[in-house]
Amino acid sequence: MQVNLYLMQIMFHLLYGILYVSI
Repeated sequence: MQVNLYLMQIMFHLLYGILYVSI
């Protein structure tokens, strides 16, 4: 289940980036 963790990490990074840009 290492791939799932990697995908979750990428999603979190993308969300963080969008939030950072929004603010």
